[in-house]
Amino acid sequence: MIQLISQLKGYFYINPLLSLSLAVTIFSFVGIPPLVGFFAKQFVLSAALDSGYIFLSLVAIITSVIGAVYYLNVIKEIFFYAPEHEVNPILNESDSATFLKKGGRIFNEKNGLIKSVLLKGRNVYISSPFSITISIITNVILLFIFMNKELLSMGTIYLLFFLCVKEHSARNLLLLLNTKRILSDTCLTSSRSRLFSLYNGLSGTPGSIVSVNHNRTRYMTLLSSLISQQTLRYSTSNKIQPISPWFISGYSDAEGCFNVGLQKNPNGKWYVRPVFQIKVHSRDNLLLMRIKDYLGGIGNIYTSTKESKLAVRSLDDILKIISHFDNYPLITQKKSDFILFKQIIHKIVEGEHLSAKGLQEIVNLRASMNLGLSDSLKTVFPNTVPVARPQVENTTIPHPEWMAGFVSGEGCFSVQMSKYGKGKLDGVSLSFRVSQHLRDELLLRSFISFFGCGLFNYHNGKSQLGSGVFIVRKFSDIYDKILPFFKDQHPIKGIKSEDFKDWCRVAELIRSKAHLTEEGVEKIREIKSGMNTLR
Repeated sequence: MIQLISQLKGYFYINPLLSLSLAVTIFSFVGIPPLVGFFAKQFVLSAALDSGYIFLSLVAIITSVIGAVYYLNVIKEIFFYAPEHEVNPILNESDSATFLKKGGRIFNEKNGLIKSVLLKGRNVYISSPFSITISIITNVILLFIFMNKELLSMGTIYLLFFLCVKEHSARNLLLLLNTKRILSDTCLTSSRSRLFSLYNGLSGTPGSIVSVNHNRTRYMTLLSSLISQQTLRYSTSNKIQPISPWFISGYSDAEGCFNVGLQKNPNGKWYVRPVFQIKVHSRDNLLLMRIKDYLGGIGNIYTSTKESKLAVRSLDDILKIISHFDNYPLITQKKSDFILFKQIIHKIVEGEHLSAKGLQEIVNLRASMNLGLSDSLKTVFPNTVPVARPQVENTTIPHPEWMAGFVSGEGCFSVQMSKYGKGKLDGVSLSFRVSQHLRDELLLRSFISFFGCGLFNYHNGKSQLGSGVFIVRKFSDIYDKILPFFKDQHPIKGIKSEDFKDWCRVAELIRSKAHLTEEGVEKIREIKSGMNTLR
């Protein structure tokens, strides 16, 4: 057992592999990039600085530097000094290889047997538990180097790939996972290059990924949960499939949020923290990555088991977001929040938030955004007078891709089955719905003229509930107008595209009258069991 640093002196000359393993671990503790310890310290210090704990961050940096001196002293002892250990005199008289060849027997100069050692598996140890622990830690740290941002993502891909190579089905694996999308034009690592070189050699068709089978989404969802924040890029022949800027605006109208946080640090200074975010179910993580990709890679994606969120906080990046929505405007009442958000950003750029007057003006603007101020902020800023909320009157759909984006966020493709009594087949019907707060009632009503079908209803027939719904139930309108629009012209994106595909399958069964047969109804029931929240 090692109790003193001096016991490690020259250990590199005794056990080089274990020494290197220990060195990597120590360098990680020190915080040397690109090891995991560096990123751990970076995340902690970034969070502390974002919260205004500047003094504590400074203390942490100083103590980290002091600790690095002691860590590096261990490295010096291991690699820069000669060992002081002595070999057992008995073993020193016998070459280790000769010792093993003679079955563990040691002889004197006259070939007289001195000692016989019984060699069994339980008597031979590679190293101590300490060295095994160090090796495990080292492997984890080294795997982190292969990652972009996510835990063991490259290790996961290698594992899946080589397990499949063993069964001569590497091509099928990459087709199922559509792993080709993981490549990035700007951050293609040598590890990824080697991976796909192996794949191309096995498949015989370099640089091409053909169609993916129907179960691709399930595998991509599984892969997404393992490499939740991986910078995946949709690519065909190494080119990113385009996503319309109008789609992004429509999707942001459905799922986006402009917010401004007000936070007071321990020194009594207020910080204004604007953020634009799109929050969706974790199954739509890949769609968020496409949006981020289009926006130039700005912002960060945070994923949990239930939700994924694209958050843009940097002021420079927020200015790019504002530029996008200036060119491709929002049309729901969310545009009012954007206008107020934009005014706050202007004040921050001009430095007005640093004065008491400018801070109060920002609070007045913030009070009219979203749900207003919290009770605690109302107490801190008692003189707040909310500004008049801008009116959004434009209810004209600016572009068909805006509708595709909005429906990808707020739309619902449903299959209803009605019981008609014992001995009778279940009735089957389809519906397409888009729900929204009543503030956007005029916008929902404009969908009727846009699609040339459907009607507007208050939610559950009661306007006081605060929401309305655009709905299409007539099968001829669904088949002749809704399906062609989203299927052939402006496709739904994200996990909802899978619901839409299943919805189309049911529509084809209804059109062919299969829903009038017992087998057809059972097939529809099976499809319905895997749609929407049941997927």
